Amino acid sequence: MQASDSHLLIDARRGTEVAFLELYRRYRIPVFRFAFRLTGSSASAEDVTQECFLALLAGTSFDAARGELRTYLFGIVRNLARPPCDLPHTRGDYRLPLGM
Repeated sequence: MQASDSHLLIDARRGTEVAFLELYRRYRIPVFRFAFRLTGSSASAEDVTQECFLALLAGTSFDAARGELRTYLFGIVRNLARPPCDLPHTRGDYRLPLGM
């Protein structure tokens, strides 16, 4: 019987290397592919993938009752891969009113 993502994540956050490696094995490829689609670069996708799994271990907000771990990981990737200037108030289409 395969351990659930939630149980593996709890164990991984407690420092169980085997649990972390199993989560990494399950999600490394889909996380990398999604990161690559967002960044367009293998090197950047590798960095984002590593940061994603570090953030997963450090975070506490995942709740299996609200969704799947895969979806949660993709959210982390999306946030990590977003350029710092990709905020509504800094996009190129923003214009100051005349006279300012």
